[in-house]
Parts: sequence; structure tokens; C-alpha cells
Amino acid sequence: MLAKSTKDKLVLEVDRSNPENKLIDFLIQSQDLYREVKHQEKLTEMGIAAVFSKTNADRATWLTFILAVIINCLMIAYYTAVTGEAVMPDYAVDLVSYLNYAQMSISFFTMILMFVVRSPVIAQGLREDPIGYYNWEVILYTALDPMTLYYVVYLGVSMLGQWVAHYYLALLLLDIVVKDVTTADVLNAVVQPRKQLMYALLLGVFVCYIFSFYTFMYFRHQVDSGDLQNFCSTLFDCTKFCISYGLQNGGGISDNFYHAKGARLILDLAWFIVVLVVFINIIFGIVIDTFSSLRAEKNAKAFNTSEFCFICSIPRQTFDRSSDVPDGFKRHIKNDHN
Repeated sequence: MLAKSTKDKLVLEVDRSNPENKLIDFLIQSQDLYREVKHQEKLTEMGIAAVFSKTNADRATWLTFILAVIINCLMIAYYTAVTGEAVMPDYAVDLVSYLNYAQMSISFFTMILMFVVRSPVIAQGLREDPIGYYNWEVILYTALDPMTLYYVVYLGVSMLGQWVAHYYLALLLLDIVVKDVTTADVLNAVVQPRKQLMYALLLGVFVCYIFSFYTFMYFRHQVDSGDLQNFCSTLFDCTKFCISYGLQNGGGISDNFYHAKGARLILDLAWFIVVLVVFINIIFGIVIDTFSSLRAEKNAKAFNTSEFCFICSIPRQTFDRSSDVPDGFKRHIKNDHN
């Protein structure tokens, strides 16, 4: 009665900090598994479990993702702007429309599956919670379930891509973040250290403002603005110039200055060292360090899953050495602690 994705989610998310916490967390999560099993039994008794199951929901979401990839490949192949307007041949537009209608149909079916398969389990869990939710709270919290809302939004984006603009369909490719743990870790490497990144960015803005103040006071006439209005006619404009061009250019703000060898050389070098070398690498370091820790944690969980008994936490090597027959560990997890 349990979908593979449900079991994989338990294996991935159970607390493995120590053997005791692992079993306690497993018992806590088993309540959700039990509710899912009982709900799936009800659907089986009603004769609709063959259609309304979490396994079918998982398959449907992968099918929508495959369709999104095919649609975007067609747009890459056929979109042109030779005449000045971005267009596709009529047959390509029709093909994209047909595929997107299929995607919207499957997305709608996925959304219905979420309401039938997932929402009742969540609602039942809220009703059994010791906190004691009111009925309106149960309905509200069930409706605000992130995954259910996600597939509602997914359907909405598909509809926008069909009837508003095709570039909305490109957003559907981000569904890979929900599908794959590794790509989710890439996003989490930015989300998890958000507090550190926020303060680092705030510090960077302050540093850029200090540099822009000196630039405005002493070197505003040396800014090469081309034929446009001077970039540093006001302190606000000069701050925008330093942040925008100073971070985009490989050499910093000096790339948009007239060449000079005087006192401004100190300003150019200071910007390059402080902002481009130190500050930017601080940002990269925070993200890379977080991603490395997430990957190490993932590898540790995988090792614990494959090399230790989940119940007694005794390593594989101990069983293999103590057993009189080959594969003592496999026999243990199959017969003793399945």
C-alpha cells in the first residue's frame, strides 16, 4: 500500500544522529505511513486505488516534466527573430500547443490525485494531533500543504504558457528541483545559509556605497559614460554605477574610467581587492561550503543506510564476520530485523 517515493522519503529524512533517535523518529514517522496505508485501503475498497494512488501521482509528475523538456527543446529548435519579432512556424506552434494541452491535462490529473491521495492523509493527521485543531484549521492547513499548492501553481504556469506567453513554459523545467535530491541540494546551498548571505550582501552594499562616495566626490568627471548622461551626476547615480558596473566588469569600476595613473590608482586597486577578490569569494565560499556539507551529510546517510542495520545499528562487517554462511548481514536484515 505504500508508494516507493514514500519509503524513499523515510529512508532519506529519518534522523540518523544516533541509534536511539533513529528508532524514535522512525516510530513518529510510522504514524504518517500508517495513515497513508489505511487511506489507500479505503481507496481499494472503493475500487479506485488503481487510478488514485501515490505511485500514479509520481509517474504523472515525471511525465509532465518530460513533456516540459520536449516542449522547450522544440522552442529552442524553432524560435527565430529574423524579421524582428520572435516567431515559430505554424506547425511548430501547433505541436507545442498540443503537447502543452497534454501537459495541462496531466497536471490537472496530478492535482486531483493530490487532493484525493495526499490531502485526506494530512487532514487525518491534523485531526489526531494532540494540539486539537478546529475543523476550519484542519481544512485551512490541509489546503495550504506546500506540495498540493505546488502542483496547483504548476498547472497555472502551464495555462499561462498556453494562453499568455511561451516563456512561462521555461519555468516548468525548474520542476527538476522537486524531482531530484542533488539539484535540491544546489538550491539549499543558497537557501540554508540565507542569514549569512544576507548579512554578507548588506556589508557588501555598505562597502560599495563608501567607494561610490569617494568616487562621487573626487573622480566623478573621470567616469567614461559614453554618449549617455554622466553616470555620477548624483551620489545615488554614482552608487548605482559602482554596484552595477563595478560588479559586472572583470576589472571593477576601473573598466569604466578614463585611464589614469594618479591617486585614482589606489581607488581602482582597493575596489578590485576588497570587492572583487575578497567580498565575492566570501559569497562563493559560503555557498560552496554549505553544498559540501550537504553532500557529506547525504553520503553519510547513504553509508548508514547500506552498511548498518536500521534497527540495531550493528555494522555489516560484524554480521559478515560472525556468520558461518556467506552474507550474514543480508540474512540478518531479512530474517531478524526486517
